[in-house]
Amino acid sequence: MKDRIVKSIMITGSSSILCQLITWISTFIVARILTPEDYGLVGMAGVYIGVTEYLNELGVGSAIIQRQDLNQEDVKGIYSISIIVGVFMTGVSFLIAPLISGFFNEPRLVAILEILSVTFVISSAKSVQRNLMVREMKFAAIAKVDVISGILSSMIALCCVLKGLGAWTLVVQYLSMNLLGFLGAFWFERRLPGRITNWPKVREMLSFGVGIMFSKLFMYINRNIDYLIIGKLLGKSLLGNYSLAQTLANKPFEKVLPIFNQVFIPFFSKIQNDRVQVKNNLIRIMSVELIIFSPIFVILTITAADIITTVLGSKWSGAVLPMQLFAMLGFCKYLENRISVILTSQGKAKSQVHYASSLSVIMAISVATLANSFGLNGVMFAWAVCYPLVLIIYMMYFMKYMGLTFSELMSAFKMPIITCFIMSVFVYSVDIINIESSILRLMLKLTIAVIIYITSNLILNRDALNEIIETIKHKKTGMATL
Repeated sequence: MKDRIVKSIMITGSSSILCQLITWISTFIVARILTPEDYGLVGMAGVYIGVTEYLNELGVGSAIIQRQDLNQEDVKGIYSISIIVGVFMTGVSFLIAPLISGFFNEPRLVAILEILSVTFVISSAKSVQRNLMVREMKFAAIAKVDVISGILSSMIALCCVLKGLGAWTLVVQYLSMNLLGFLGAFWFERRLPGRITNWPKVREMLSFGVGIMFSKLFMYINRNIDYLIIGKLLGKSLLGNYSLAQTLANKPFEKVLPIFNQVFIPFFSKIQNDRVQVKNNLIRIMSVELIIFSPIFVILTITAADIITTVLGSKWSGAVLPMQLFAMLGFCKYLENRISVILTSQGKAKSQVHYASSLSVIMAISVATLANSFGLNGVMFAWAVCYPLVLIIYMMYFMKYMGLTFSELMSAFKMPIITCFIMSVFVYSVDIINIESSILRLMLKLTIAVIIYITSNLILNRDALNEIIETIKHKKTGMATL
């Protein structure tokens, strides 16, 4: 079973490499042409859109995946409710757009919010169909949808920015990504809304879904309350630098981690009653995953200044320190995500709600207080101190629930951290050499990072590296198995 999981990940992961390359290139080109003010303006709209997206989804996706006795009539009923909620949220957004615009004192936000609110109907439909694909483990199809929608939306963004659309480039990209994602999901999973025939069962699913929704909503709020505060207190220019820094640092989570999650959630849901098996598989899979994620976090941290100044230009220099911080916090976010995946598969939605709500309150208070006194540096201090402390409490609860010891959980991190430390020493040594060309210096650092990291793993962590290599070699066998 574990081999099947890893092969599923490699199928979907390898299929998206081209997509990730194109989206990264697109992001850099768009950011180089746009200004921090453009990103800040859309970032203000994004605070509301993100919160409403979670309310709009109602946790339906998680309920579809977790529910073991789902039938066609249940799907039709859930689909109908999802569409109704999407239409309602779109209408509400049109009504309150002027209020949000007034809060930020940005008149241009009205039109942006009205256009973006259309995505709520699209997302409602897409959520049902995509999560049915996840439930049925149609990972090859999901990968195709993600690759095509990612590439096409990136190309659309490039056309818009070259046409001089400014901040609207980001709006059009978001809309096109959602629409293309829905069309792709519908192509593979052609379901339609219908009449609700079993209200008690649907209510039970919605009850579970709402719990997950609030967990994700609180998590989103604590991750984005800083946007609201920075946009209100510090202005759209600082928000733009901060927003881009998070975008670049969080790329591994936004683009790569969902590939793993769409395999893990249905898998762990199927074995949810065997806690020993869940624990053993979790540690083994994390050990493999961290070989991939750890160097991404560390490389983004140690090359942030080179990436920002060389690729994006000096106008984005204010994004360097936030990018370094959020890249290093990637380890915390990874652990948080893995804990949440297991608890979701175990049906422990309330535990996640308690954690996420507590974190939201603590982060809101600390960010608002420190931002008002120390500006952007205060916001970063809140993330560096308050967030890890609350996560430690969440981790302790999880370990007790699963019967995990601290050493067992941290064993997955041991070798990736050691090999990343060795890599970092060699990369930092490049700064000793007087290289005038910033592009050459960046390329040399990235090349050394890759070579040293692979070499270190071949020497110190050969078994785990061989497991990844063997899985890639047998990717086609894995596809046949699925």
